[in-house]
Amino acid sequence: MQLPACIAGSMLALIERLKQTMAPKHDDGLESAEHPAALLCEGVLRRLAHDLKSPLLTLVAYCHAIRQDCGDAVPESTKFMLDAIVKTATKMDHRIKAVTQLAEALVGVPEKRVINLCNEVNLISANFVQEVGNERISIHTEIHPAITVEFASGDLQYIVEELLRNASKFSDKHPVHVHVYAQVVCSWVSLKFADDGIGVARRHGERLFELFYRNNRDEEYDGDGAGLTIARALAIRNNCTLTSHRSTQKMHSHAASHPISALSKCCMPLPSEMDP
Repeated sequence: MQLPACIAGSMLALIERLKQTMAPKHDDGLESAEHPAALLCEGVLRRLAHDLKSPLLTLVAYCHAIRQDCGDAVPESTKFMLDAIVKTATKMDHRIKAVTQLAEALVGVPEKRVINLCNEVNLISANFVQEVGNERISIHTEIHPAITVEFASGDLQYIVEELLRNASKFSDKHPVHVHVYAQVVCSWVSLKFADDGIGVARRHGERLFELFYRNNRDEEYDGDGAGLTIARALAIRNNCTLTSHRSTQKMHSHAASHPISALSKCCMPLPSEMDP
């Protein structure tokens, strides 16, 4: 998932063309260096030139972040440029398509669309498995049809990046299955990740086992699953609670919860079982 020099050169060329196309002209025919689109292109250009090995997912996440931070203030020409960059990067790696579609599907989901969300994500997951080939991963979501889920897209981007990073370590002989569940409890969003016990480098196994054992007193846990790493990282990044348990189907389930709104004070957060 590193950005090869040839791809980096193509991206730089694309940005330069967009910059020249969208920058307005003064009466004297000179381009305006202060045009928002030109400034934004310069920022992306500098970022790519500084680190040609940046993963493509980082570039996509960066573009999305700019678009969200600017909000309605982003000129249409700038939005076009960002979309062009994302689409170009997506064509370079099919995995990005699954990542961006999944993230967009789960951000600010309107209530009328929640009912169909499972089918949409399952379709994305099926396309992902078909396109990637050796790197097989199954992503499923189950969301109650009566709720509206509100997350920051950065969190979801981070989650899916972790899923892909862990899945890439295994061949199709050892497919990684991670099930993602979301629900709202007392104004808190609860994300649960169930995995089959693989997905994280073995060097993290001892630390993960220690955390899992202290949470559950379960000496039979012998996996170093992706779900626990993802849930724990999400919890740390968002000051969430973290709980873990082992199901009867030998799937390890981990959950991270955080408030939908900072103004939600009607309920206390779930007791934290994370180590200090």
